[in-house]
Amino acid sequence: MGFWKQGMAVAVVGLGLMSGEVHAQSAEDFPTAQHVAEPVAPLVRDTSDDFTLQSFNGRSVLPVKVRNCWYFAYTSYLAPGPGHPPFLVAWLTVERLPIGGCQAQSKVLTYTYEVGTLLGLTHSGDDIVLAYGLRSAPPMYVQVPRSVRLFHVSADSLEQQRTSNNELRLGTPMGNGGVTASHLEFVGQSLVVHGHKTGTIASGLPEEGSGPFYKATFENFLSSTTPPSILASESPTTELAAEELLDLEARRLDPVAYESPFTAERSQYIPPFRVRNCWYVMHQRGTYYSAPSSLYVDRLPVEGCTAERLHLGYSSSYRFMVAAKQGQLALAWTVDTGPYWSPSLALQLTHVDARTMQRQRTANTRLSVPTGWSPNGWIGGNVIPAQLDFDGHRLVVQGTKTAPVQEVQESGSGSNFTATFEHFLSSDAPPSVVAY
Repeated sequence: MGFWKQGMAVAVVGLGLMSGEVHAQSAEDFPTAQHVAEPVAPLVRDTSDDFTLQSFNGRSVLPVKVRNCWYFAYTSYLAPGPGHPPFLVAWLTVERLPIGGCQAQSKVLTYTYEVGTLLGLTHSGDDIVLAYGLRSAPPMYVQVPRSVRLFHVSADSLEQQRTSNNELRLGTPMGNGGVTASHLEFVGQSLVVHGHKTGTIASGLPEEGSGPFYKATFENFLSSTTPPSILASESPTTELAAEELLDLEARRLDPVAYESPFTAERSQYIPPFRVRNCWYVMHQRGTYYSAPSSLYVDRLPVEGCTAERLHLGYSSSYRFMVAAKQGQLALAWTVDTGPYWSPSLALQLTHVDARTMQRQRTANTRLSVPTGWSPNGWIGGNVIPAQLDFDGHRLVVQGTKTAPVQEVQESGSGSNFTATFEHFLSSDAPPSVVAY
């Protein structure tokens, strides 16, 4: 799987963004301290005009504005390997971005065994609240989080403020069921969490009602550590229907929207980056299992720049990349061109003007290999980017493929390729492709 293949690279870059101590979980969550990795050099996002970034395997929510500063919450994966845990581990980090005179800072909040762990965020005043699903056993044994832990984080220090009654945990033995959170919001001074469970929540007041859905209300969450009241139901407890939640997540961006709670779960992202004087973030929004994810690039409403969202299309969730040159963005990602039972990946490219947030390239935007039916059955194939760079006026794409590309006549042979677009930002001319 892509998560396992890329996890180490993600962790090496992602962990470099972290500082401060790790808030350890209980012994039943992690039996040894070997799961903690040493930080490495930080990833620079306040970039120069020319740079290249690659997507992370993990989860993130869109940056949120709290008072005058911007914050970004995400997970990144630590892959199994020598000296590392034998199972995929995800780290939860919250960062303050270097925007508008605010000082960059990051804090690791916790870590957990990972298989698409949920992540949600909301805020009130100077305080940030995150919900994060925790697993107490490797994912092959526990397919859903055993509990949802809530983090009350000070926007000033990024320190955890709530150390008790901050978890929604089932009372059943390990391995029997789980609990997830689908929406969280402040109602007055109370934090309200909606979600799904497969047992009885034992970490709050005795449940009222019955059913697989719940509404947990933490009275005076920011100033009190009293346990939550739990209302169980046979139907979703949130007043927002599933379609409304998707609309909340996908709505057009504006300063008002960015002041509102964000609880959207996402898979893969490129952390916020600066082009000229504006800030951008590139992310996916998943739909349902095995379906392509919507891919977006957003401009944040900061430092005089207007909020804007561009829907790029659909991604196969393998990886996507951005290279910037003189205020222009070259974007690359993989798209699924095969049937659901036999995926085939093609490389999709586009040129976006960062100022206008409009596509500029209309032809020669895809590289693929032949797929389809043959006398021996379905033949699939992949073209997967590994590197995207500007070399002067040229855009150079390097990657792997399973057969000769079909859009142009390539030279050489082999499963690796280099595609060179001589004037990518000013011409729709096809690339030269060299295989090796």
